[in-house]
Amino acid sequence: MNYRFLGIGIAGLFLSFSSHAKELELPSGPMPSLPRVFGEPTTKSPSGDATSLLSLGFPGSPAEARDLTAFKPKIVASGDMIQTKGIYPGRDYFYIADTGKDRTHKMPGRVWRYDPRSGELIKFFESDLLITPKWLFYFQGATATDDRVIVSDYGEEPVPRSPGTGVGAKVISIPVNSDGTAGSPATLFEGEPFRSPEGVTVIGKTVILSDWAAGKETSRPEVPADKYLAGQVFTFPLEGGAPTVLYADRKWVTLIGACQFRDREGNLYLRLIDIDGGRIDTEFPTFPRSGLVRYWAARVVSEEPLELGALEEINLTEDVPITIPLDGINSEATGVILTAEGKTRFDDDQGTKQFKVGDGPLQFVARSPIDEEDMSFDISILKSDGQAIEKKTFLVKKALAGSVVPFDNKHAGSGREKFIGSNAEAAVLSGSADGTSQALFLFPPKGGTPAVLWKGAPFSQPMGVQFAKDMTKVYVTDQDAGEGGKAVLFELPMPAPEAVEQMFSERYQ
Repeated sequence: MNYRFLGIGIAGLFLSFSSHAKELELPSGPMPSLPRVFGEPTTKSPSGDATSLLSLGFPGSPAEARDLTAFKPKIVASGDMIQTKGIYPGRDYFYIADTGKDRTHKMPGRVWRYDPRSGELIKFFESDLLITPKWLFYFQGATATDDRVIVSDYGEEPVPRSPGTGVGAKVISIPVNSDGTAGSPATLFEGEPFRSPEGVTVIGKTVILSDWAAGKETSRPEVPADKYLAGQVFTFPLEGGAPTVLYADRKWVTLIGACQFRDREGNLYLRLIDIDGGRIDTEFPTFPRSGLVRYWAARVVSEEPLELGALEEINLTEDVPITIPLDGINSEATGVILTAEGKTRFDDDQGTKQFKVGDGPLQFVARSPIDEEDMSFDISILKSDGQAIEKKTFLVKKALAGSVVPFDNKHAGSGREKFIGSNAEAAVLSGSADGTSQALFLFPPKGGTPAVLWKGAPFSQPMGVQFAKDMTKVYVTDQDAGEGGKAVLFELPMPAPEAVEQMFSERYQ
C-alpha cells in the first residue's frame, strides 16, 4: 500500500538515489505517528475522529482509515456530578471522586457510588471536610466491614492548573458500613508538607500519595527560565501519621498519578505518572516545561512492611509508517538493508529489514519510544554479490501534530486479574484517558505501543479509567461532557479477547 495518499505529511519522507548512487536525498520530516486501533477499515475519508480515524490496526496491518464506532462511549451516569476525576472499583460498586466545583458551581466535595449492575448512581459521601477531592482508592480489608475509601483532597485551588495553597490539603479515610453507606471519616494527615496532593493508592498498610508541587523550586534544562515547584511522592501509615518522602532525589515535573497494577505473573507494581516528564511538547504546551506523559514503575518486593524494587521507566512507544521510493536507484542495485539505530525498532520488534529492488517502494513501520524526538536509520544499497554500492545514515524527526500519543494521562486503571481470553496467558491491560487528545488508550502495563479504543466526541475531558470485573467493559469519568458542562460516566465495550491478544502479543509484556 502506498502511504502517500494519506495527506498527513508521510509523503514528505522521501529518499531518492541518483543514477550513479553518489548521494542520498535526506528525508524532510517531521513525521507523525499513527495510532493502533481495534476498529474496522472504512472507505470514508479520514476525518480525524473515531468515525474515520487514519490509523494502524493489528501489528502488520497497513495505514488506512478505520471506523471505531463499535466502541462508541455511552453515558451511563450523570445527574448532579459536577467535576469528576478518579474512579476506583470496590467489591460491588465503583466509587467516583467529584470536586463539586467548576466554572459555575462551588459545592462541597463528594464521592459517588455507581452500581454497574443496575446503573444506579447515589451520593456516597458529601462534606465540607472535602474541599477539592480529585483521586481515590478503595481499600479492601480482610472482611467487608474493614473496607474504606481513601480520598486525596487537593485543598484550596485558587487557579486551575496552578499549585494549591496547601490549605485543606489532606488525605481522609471513609469507612464503608455493612449496609454500604459511608461511616464517619478520619483525616489521616493534613497540612505541610502537602501542597497539591493528587494520586493516591494503598499497598499493604501504606498509603502512597503523589503531590505535584510539594518540592523545591526547579526547572527543566530545556527551558531553564521556566521555574516550577517539583513534585514529591509521600508514604504514610494507613491508620494515619506523618508522611515520608519517597524517591527524594528524583525531579518530577508534574507528578499526578499514583496507582498500581499486576503483571501476568501476578507481581504487584507501584506506578507513578508524570504528565509532563517526557519530551517537550512543542504543539500543545500549557507551560514551557510541558512535555509528554512519562510512566514509572517499581515492583513491590514486600507489602508489609512496604519494600519496593528499583524505580524504572515504562517504555511506551509510537508507530510511524514510512515510504521510501526507489525511483532512479542505481541499475546495479538488487537489494536494500535498512537498520534502525538506538531504541528505534520496526513493528515486528526487529532492528533490521531487507528489501528486494524491483518490488516497489520500501514500506515499513518504525517503532520508537514516545519520549524520543527523532529516529535514526542506516541504509545500504547492495549489488547482487552482496557488496554495498552506498551506505548512508539518516535522521527522521517525529511530529506531535497529527500524532495520537498520550499527552496528559493522569491516571491508569488496570485489570485486577488476568484478561479473560482464549488462553491462560492472555494480556493484562491498563487503560488511561488523555484529555488533550480526547482519547482512551489501552496498553500492556509494562509498556509497548498503546491502542486507541476511542477518540473524540462524546469525550470532552476524560479523566479516570477502570475496567469491569469481567473485563468486558471499561468505564471513564469525564468532567465536562454532560449537559451544561457537568460531569458524566461513560461505558465502552471492550474488544473481543482474541483481538486483545492479537494486538498485545507476549513481546509487549
